[in-house]
Amino acid sequence: ISVTGVQTCALPIFQNNSRPWVYVNSSITCVSQYYNVNTTAGGFTLTLPAFPATGTTVTFMDSDGMWGTNNWTLAGNGNTIMGYTSPFTINVSDQQFTVWYNGSDWRFV
Repeated sequence: ISVTGVQTCALPIFQNNSRPWVYVNSSITCVSQYYNVNTTAGGFTLTLPAFPATGTTVTFMDSDGMWGTNNWTLAGNGNTIMGYTSPFTINVSDQQFTVWYNGSDWRFV
């Protein structure tokens, strides 16, 4: 994944099925949930919660293996992600990752 024009980093794989997965194929503002993200028809923006409680997590999974072909954008909604104010472009297929809010910043875990 990359911050537009800034950085690239590898994503860890996580497994946790305590919450149901929600299918998404268009822009939404996320809540603390697991999302099957389908970009087969093209990219879009998923926006993290604006006022998350400390410890909030949001998990994303490439449901159709298309993130490398049809990128999507993860926006912080006024909060930083890994210290960056720029949105992240998600561009690696067949991934699953979680972001966690530590009270001041969204972090990849």
